[in-house]
Amino acid sequence: MRAYLTQGGTVTADKGCHGSGDFPCSNLIDGNYMSMAHSDLWGPHWMRIQMLHEAQVETLYVQNREDCCAERMKGTIFSVGNSENIEENPTCPQPVNGSAIFPCGLKGKYIGIY
Repeated sequence: MRAYLTQGGTVTADKGCHGSGDFPCSNLIDGNYMSMAHSDLWGPHWMRIQMLHEAQVETLYVQNREDCCAERMKGTIFSVGNSENIEENPTCPQPVNGSAIFPCGLKGKYIGIY
């Protein structure tokens, strides 16, 4: 999974990110849309991105692997708000047919993926 934001902030994941340092959670906010983070294999999982300041999130871009595992993203919820508990924040509309780019239109300091 890859999410693109401007640089900065912190990323927390419930079970960490994949393996030997190739795909650390910090890749979600490194400013490089070609990098990716990969959660550990056994789910369900969540990731929380804490931006440097509150921001309006108009559009989310999320890219899943193309070579396998697309079904893992089904039912994923994206939230934006000011609570560290990402499940308390408002949720973005669900992506249609696994869309990689979809509107959100919410304001907050935290982006949740769960």
